[in-house]
Amino acid sequence: MRIAYQGEPGAYSEAAALTFSAAAAPLPCRSFEEVFQAVAEGRATLGILPMENSIGGSSHRNYDLLVEHELPIVGEVELKVEHCLLAYPGVTLESRPIRGRPWEYMFYVDLAVSRDDLQCARALVHLAEFARWVRTLGTYRAWGEKAAPTTNTAAPVETVR
Repeated sequence: MRIAYQGEPGAYSEAAALTFSAAAAPLPCRSFEEVFQAVAEGRATLGILPMENSIGGSSHRNYDLLVEHELPIVGEVELKVEHCLLAYPGVTLESRPIRGRPWEYMFYVDLAVSRDDLQCARALVHLAEFARWVRTLGTYRAWGEKAAPTTNTAAPVETVR
């Protein structure tokens, strides 16, 4: 069985595909639309898509794609997502619990891009939704490179390896 999913190898959608069937051969796709195409064209037996996200809510685009295509829903996977902090080799990431509030954390962040970078700004706002205290120590462009947009949380791992 071949299961199409949106994202890079290592993406949460790939983990969901392998949770659905450990023996499946995952097929990475660049977009949710491509997942539907892969199934419709027979390149994949099944497609797996995120429909709900406890942080972001419903994936409205994927509901729209289900209406546009005549592919049935054949199963469901609930996947616990655990985000991790990622850094270039030699970079230290620090988080500390706030005294008296062990469930709340403060983060110190060194950035490899400008705070004005749209993705960076969004990430900092998102982090601030979950952390009571976030401080940027400095901003450093990584080897003169500009951060490139990514399709999912697994894609940036390739730039750190």
